[in-house]
Amino acid sequence: MISFVIPVKNGAKYLHGALGPFLSLDANIDWELVIVDDHSTDDTRILIEQNQAKTDRIKYFLNIGKGKVEALNYGYSKSTGRVIKFIDADDILTKGFFEHLNELELYDAHCHDAFVVTEGLRSIGRYNVNPDILNREYSYVLQNIVAIPRWSWSMKREIANRVFPIPEELPFEDVWFSLVIKLNARNILHIKKPCYLYRQHSNQTYGGVLNYSKKALNFRANRLLVLIEAFENHQDKLNIKSNDNFVYIKSYYSLLKSNFDLFDMVTSPLSFKHKVRVILISFFPRLAKVATIAKWKLDGL
Repeated sequence: MISFVIPVKNGAKYLHGALGPFLSLDANIDWELVIVDDHSTDDTRILIEQNQAKTDRIKYFLNIGKGKVEALNYGYSKSTGRVIKFIDADDILTKGFFEHLNELELYDAHCHDAFVVTEGLRSIGRYNVNPDILNREYSYVLQNIVAIPRWSWSMKREIANRVFPIPEELPFEDVWFSLVIKLNARNILHIKKPCYLYRQHSNQTYGGVLNYSKKALNFRANRLLVLIEAFENHQDKLNIKSNDNFVYIKSYYSLLKSNFDLFDMVTSPLSFKHKVRVILISFFPRLAKVATIAKWKLDGL
């Protein structure tokens, strides 16, 4: 069995699209869908119950805590599958993913590419998995906080048992997923095709993956600095040898959120590449958006 876990809060607007692909799966596929409702105030529960009437494979739970991290932890505790995959309620897992089910048992963990789409599902670009997460040593991935989105990952339960429970003090979970999987998985399957529609809309916590507004940059940088501080309390699980591991990446995010001047830039310990990146996304957000889409294309080569 493969278990799909969806945390949701006020997701009635999008859940129909997220659930649709599951309702038309081949009867020979053994799956379950675990949905954890983070105390929604819209029609989320009604919509889920309507779909439960169509199949007994959809399981509904009310979050016993509060927030996405606790919803994910609770959802995982209720899953029973040999392979676990987490998706978001406002996105859509395409049927292309299910073409690879036989391969999943051969690898400890798996990741896939995606189409980045508008709220109305119009294509914006193709997100390709950062090859560094697959090809670089763990030490590099750790020190540079290399991560891919949680929705890209699936994994065997042995690996998921290392990922969970996610520490509740983490402000978000994507980096935790990537680091723990990279550290513990003996092999990782990269499905080199888009198996997911990653929807962009104004209600997203980060404001959208291609949003380089100053407000969004400050929010992301602050959250990542908080995340790094939290990681330092879990050194054993992340195989952190020293807090010095994060000195460089802290400098990057600290500079990114500041109103830096030329002196700050010249004296920064950052590499030339990272200095150019900070300047690009801080002062030329439209160009940064184009550069991000171009990088996705290069990552896919």
